[in-house]
Amino acid sequence: MIARLLEPRLLLFGALTGTAITVLAAGHALLSYLVSPLLVPAAISAVTIAAIVIRAPIVGVYGTILSVPLEIFDLRLGSFGLTVTESLALLTAGATLLRRPAHGTPRVDSAHIAFGLGLLTMAAGLTIAVDAFTTAKILVMWTAFLAISVFISRHARTVEVERIVVCTAIAAAAVGAIAISTTGSQQAALGGAVVTNRAEGSFSDPNQLAFFLVLGLPCCIAATLREPSARRSTLFAMTIALASAGLILTLSRSAMIGALVSLAVMALWRRFRRAAVAGVVILLAYLAINPQVLSGSQVSLVATRFATVTQLQDTYGNARLSIYSATPSIIADHPLVGIGAGNFPRYSIPYGLSQGGGGAFAHAHNVFLTVAAELGLLGLVALIFFIWAVSRHALTVLLNRSSHYYSSGIALTAALAGLLLTAIPDYPPGSNPVMAVLMIQIGALIRLARSQSGDSVR
Repeated sequence: MIARLLEPRLLLFGALTGTAITVLAAGHALLSYLVSPLLVPAAISAVTIAAIVIRAPIVGVYGTILSVPLEIFDLRLGSFGLTVTESLALLTAGATLLRRPAHGTPRVDSAHIAFGLGLLTMAAGLTIAVDAFTTAKILVMWTAFLAISVFISRHARTVEVERIVVCTAIAAAAVGAIAISTTGSQQAALGGAVVTNRAEGSFSDPNQLAFFLVLGLPCCIAATLREPSARRSTLFAMTIALASAGLILTLSRSAMIGALVSLAVMALWRRFRRAAVAGVVILLAYLAINPQVLSGSQVSLVATRFATVTQLQDTYGNARLSIYSATPSIIADHPLVGIGAGNFPRYSIPYGLSQGGGGAFAHAHNVFLTVAAELGLLGLVALIFFIWAVSRHALTVLLNRSSHYYSSGIALTAALAGLLLTAIPDYPPGSNPVMAVLMIQIGALIRLARSQSGDSVR
């Protein structure tokens, strides 16, 4: 045995291995001293994650959703300032492109074709965009989201679609919990037009948090009601409570109305209707015993905010009516491919639109006006085609009540319906985490619709 260990080849191998370990250890120590002790472990973790995602892109899809709560740390990677969610989305998109096409893979869906046409229009806008860097980043990220959505619609199994719904529920609960723990006392001013300390959670804006929770709340409900185990169902019920509380703390009027639209769609599901009736009875009984709850500060804040829904022109003097009247001029001056994605702030002030402090508006507070201004009429046509194509799949899913996966289908449909409502007075695509989850959900909805119309589900 000893003689075998002393063989020249084994001695050489041992020497090389020892040298490599020594060099790596020395390199780790040097980098830890010069940069950060976390650099090498972080690099090893990144390589490991990349290997896993390349091997199984669907894991990257789950990770992209579950990483949304990490936005609170504002971790920026690389010169492009990518967050963890954005980085995972790009990695997953790259992994999907490396995947070998499966036999009998269905054609690219019309919704994805429409989205791709919008991206081509966006690319054309690079030639005229004042802030070409912002346009380029949006183009890269949205292209990645499209690749992920196409992958899900063509390759995901229905059980993986269910996991996407569960991941969204968990992420919504997490950001809701963060919102609850980081939000201070809220006070209304100017008749409810302004509220201090609105919850932002993992996001930089309360409306962005609200948009994500609109996408997540129906998934929380579906994950709760379809669980056969009472213990697991109770655990998922906590996700409903956390997501709902986070949404209320945002005091986003459009998002709360969007959530009500989502619940109206969920009411098409018999199991939800029964649970909702039971919940309403319990709530009314509780309020009968504790009527003082109705006079609570948070209930009053919500009521005050809802009372301002019809006030399009608020105290800042440049609210929605001003934006809606001025944006058509921007569109008329740049009708074909617009001013460039993400460039609305560059044109806001020159066209007489500024906030109370003199700052520019980030968008036109309406998805159709914003797209028409930034991507031109060509982009607007692509958007309308995109919504129509997705709606067809949603209808297919809703009509198939006997499907074993109806809970996932109706949750995805309800989430998209709620977000579409919020897109009328606001602009949800302005947040990359929201846009990423939106495109993931659309890909999952298309997968379910195809499985119900005869496509094989692998």
